Amino acid sequence: MKITNHKDPNYLGKVNIPLNIVVISLMLAGVLTLIHFWIHKNYKEYKDTLPFTVNTFATSAGALSAYYAYRSLRQAEKDKKQDKAYHLIERWNSPELLPLEFDAKQIINDLRKNQQSMEVYIQEAEENNNQNQEKIHKVTKILNFLVEIAICIENGIADEDVLKSFFRGIVQDYCEKFDDLIHSRRKGNGHQERYKKLLELANQWNGSGKIT
Repeated sequence: MKITNHKDPNYLGKVNIPLNIVVISLMLAGVLTLIHFWIHKNYKEYKDTLPFTVNTFATSAGALSAYYAYRSLRQAEKDKKQDKAYHLIERWNSPELLPLEFDAKQIINDLRKNQQSMEVYIQEAEENNNQNQEKIHKVTKILNFLVEIAICIENGIADEDVLKSFFRGIVQDYCEKFDDLIHSRRKGNGHQERYKKLLELANQWNGSGKIT
């Protein structure tokens, strides 16, 4: 089921400029022009003051239209960010990620059952090339998805408040449970930036500040 944040069923994801304001402004400008022409023709004594009055009304109407157009643009930008946030939540809840989450939980159960450290678990999986290596690969996919969320937030692509309300506990849980896996992937030259954005987001959301 698709999540949507739009209360207006006719919303099409486009800028919703208030046409009534624009139409009224154009009509007012047209009426003032006709009044200007009529008074200028019949009451010449007002020909000096009338242009000032007309310009004042026209400027006010134009400013009002610009203000509402600006508000509409801001709202459209906010709606776009919220759409992206809800899309990320939909992806997390999709059937595609269910087996990944299952194997992530299975890894934690294996560690508890065998009383192993994550480092030993990873080493044995790589040496033996067994099914545990596939489980680790699936967890890596989840971590990469969470990194994508962090990047979307950092670049203002998705609404942080929406994502934080849903993913805060998930991000902290994965960063805590798979801390050893994350840091093992960051070891070596050229890998220090890996998962950096995710770790920064986790620390930002739990109030402990950013890390490098």
